[in-house]
Amino acid sequence: MQSTQSKMLTIQIRLAMMANDFGLRTTWGNYPTAGTTQGVVLMPFFDAGDPVQAAAAMGFGMHEGAHHRYGSDFAKYEESLKTKGKVHRWFLNCFDDGRIDRMALLEYPGLRSEYEAIEQLFISKGMRQVPRTNTPAINVLEDYLAHYIGCELLNYKPLTPVWEQTRELARQRFPDALLTRLEIISEMGVITADFNDCWDSADLVLDAIRDSLEDLKAQQSDHEPAADADGQPGADAAGQSDADADDQP
Repeated sequence: MQSTQSKMLTIQIRLAMMANDFGLRTTWGNYPTAGTTQGVVLMPFFDAGDPVQAAAAMGFGMHEGAHHRYGSDFAKYEESLKTKGKVHRWFLNCFDDGRIDRMALLEYPGLRSEYEAIEQLFISKGMRQVPRTNTPAINVLEDYLAHYIGCELLNYKPLTPVWEQTRELARQRFPDALLTRLEIISEMGVITADFNDCWDSADLVLDAIRDSLEDLKAQQSDHEPAADADGQPGADAAGQSDADADDQP
């Protein structure tokens, strides 16, 4: 049986080989999570004795390396936050993550188990939750798209229950037309090799949400009761509603 130390070494060697293939190098430390910076994949220590953590560690390393291999534009991430705001930055990252993971799975099909282990780990740590009825609307839509991409576009099986419950809640809170439009936009941002499509899709998501809000405002205006000359709905000039001058019905 392979020892925990041996398992750790195996993963470190595999990630070093991946990084070299991607033109990168890896470094290990007490990082809060995996990350990437100028030619380096930053990897946190993990419990090699836990099969989910061990598999997820490989997945994290491949994911961060894929940002470099498949052309993520980190300057655009900063531009998005500065010029468009944090919501645009969130959707840009969401689409880019889906894009690079899809491309990595096409090139390295054996990665699926490692990527699914990431989802298992996140679910176990409460980082892939179903929104609540009082969750802010924008956060519900963020979860909706993230889980749609993971489950429907990338086919991560562990996400299925989370996605189904999130979809049910979203359908109770938002028009089907908006959700369908967001799904189509997500496919444009993920099923592509071009990072710029992720940026454009983030723009389109914000446009779709604004359009839906405008439609809702217009519908509310259409249903407001009409007021007569003195501003009282359903009342005559004296302010009496359906009554004679002496206030007798």
